[in-house]
Amino acid sequence: AQLDVAEADARLPGDSRPRERQGRADAAPDGVELAYFDADRDYQPGLQRARRGTGSRVVAEGVAAVLAADAAKGLATAMLARTEAARTALTLRLPWRHLGLLPGDRVALADGSQWRISEVRFEAFVLSLDLVRVAAAGPARLAGDGGRPLPQDQAAAGPTSLIVYDAPPLPGELPASPRLWVAAAGAAPGWRRAAVEVSGDGGASWQLAGSASGPSVMGVALTALLPGQPWSWDAHGRVEVELLAEAMWLESRSRDALLGGANLALLGDELIQFADVEALGPRRFRLSGLLRGRRGTEHAMAGHGVGERFLLLDGAPLLAVTAPVEALGELRLVRAAGVGDAGAPAISVGLGGEGLAPLAPVHLVATRSGGSLAARWVRRSRAGFGWPDFTDVPLAEDRELYLAELWQGGALVQSQSVAASALVFAGVAAGPATLKVAQIGATRGRFASLDIA
Repeated sequence: AQLDVAEADARLPGDSRPRERQGRADAAPDGVELAYFDADRDYQPGLQRARRGTGSRVVAEGVAAVLAADAAKGLATAMLARTEAARTALTLRLPWRHLGLLPGDRVALADGSQWRISEVRFEAFVLSLDLVRVAAAGPARLAGDGGRPLPQDQAAAGPTSLIVYDAPPLPGELPASPRLWVAAAGAAPGWRRAAVEVSGDGGASWQLAGSASGPSVMGVALTALLPGQPWSWDAHGRVEVELLAEAMWLESRSRDALLGGANLALLGDELIQFADVEALGPRRFRLSGLLRGRRGTEHAMAGHGVGERFLLLDGAPLLAVTAPVEALGELRLVRAAGVGDAGAPAISVGLGGEGLAPLAPVHLVATRSGGSLAARWVRRSRAGFGWPDFTDVPLAEDRELYLAELWQGGALVQSQSVAASALVFAGVAAGPATLKVAQIGATRGRFASLDIA
């Protein structure tokens, strides 16, 4: 409708002239970000921005519509212009003959300005209109850049390979209940993720445990790693591995980075770290510069073989499957339930509680005196794998308790439970003996042993 300000009823009491109001400058945003679906990029999500000045007040808007980049840019610009124009408001008083005007109608004043009616009030045959300014039309077309289309890999997902293992606490965690770690990956280029199901009743029923959110770097050993020592760099040990997929890769890291936790990997049942990587061919790598028996896995340094599992834990997207403490010793079946995994065999793993078991003590010392044998040792902690100077590592258990056994002639001759890292065996017969000590927490940890002449 076309309105003439002169139509305002001059006979009304008070000032009947239009009253224009300007809102605060900071009431309008400095920019608009508009999300949409890009018609030129296979309907992928797109984002266009419109800004005024260099302010930081930006509002996010979205439309469930398919637009070209230019159209989305123009819409974002129009949205920003509307918020700026809406700062200006106007009130008009008009005769009753304009009662046909309703909220939402657009009106034009004699000066050419455009307004939208936000509120209508009629009292004593006086019609009051509250108006907000409508932004002037912008450019007919604005150039918008939709960006580079993301490639859509339509390759088949293929079957899932799983590695399920019961490991000691990994960096940054201290489990309070038994748990298994599940890593998943696929050899096919289209593999992305897979659901994981677990059965505690031999496969009679299955429960969804979660989803492996991305591929872990995994494979198998092509050579057998020789036994080593856990207290120094293994300068001579090396192992060759073949990864599952072409897209997987391993890279060398500095010695300092390894001491900070880099390149931690599972090989068989041993946790190792490797500093040097040599690419031998497609998916094949030689690892050297090793740290062995990491995080209390020195018991697994012997017995490596060709074909054993390899899994890079550094940044791997692992899924934790937990169980109550009373489930210790039970078996769990684990299987993948992703695309291409129908009929895949399940993996059977025992809940051994490796994450709950205290580490084996170190530095066992035994001294004979007459018929007595005095023994002492140094405890380790599953909550502190470092060794801070002048400070004991945290206990990580409810109490400090050890089981110490003395063996002679292949038979157990004495056994004691002690709450300190030292004890005395009395009445020990002459001859060779073996001292075994394990720390006790929620479960009993592995024994450390010392042969005594």
